[in-house]
Amino acid sequence: MYVDPENFFHSLLAYQVARAAAQTPAVAVKYQQTPRELWRWRAVEENANQALYTIVRPYGGPNMVRDPKPRFSIQWSTWGTDPAEAFRRSQVLFEALLSDQFQPLRMVTIPGYLADTTTADGQYTIVSTDPLNRPGLVGNDDRGRTQVVFNCDVACVRKTS
Repeated sequence: MYVDPENFFHSLLAYQVARAAAQTPAVAVKYQQTPRELWRWRAVEENANQALYTIVRPYGGPNMVRDPKPRFSIQWSTWGTDPAEAFRRSQVLFEALLSDQFQPLRMVTIPGYLADTTTADGQYTIVSTDPLNRPGLVGNDDRGRTQVVFNCDVACVRKTS
């Protein structure tokens, strides 16, 4: 029941970008364009939108639960020169992990993709999302950019047919 983290994260972010674009008003998040606004693992600063970008990466997370499904503890860290824009972007990405009734996603099937491509690779079922906190201000870096962070556990299974 192995789930490749690189492919799953890519698929999850593509899903979040599509959900953000479907919001009213629509929010465009540049994920595969340059300058980029959404990154997996780490940002390449020279290719990032310097005014606003988000890094999505795994972290240690809470204690392990007795759950046989793959579960990822993920952190969304948004950096922005405008604190209000950084918070708005973080909130948009947070809400993309919620249902239309603002409940954590449960049993949602999303398209699977090979990392850094648009090549289809089956599907994933997001069994559950467990937001551990809402977006919150963490502080500022030495360049004056504001950091807004939220964390979420995501349990998933890979569907191949």
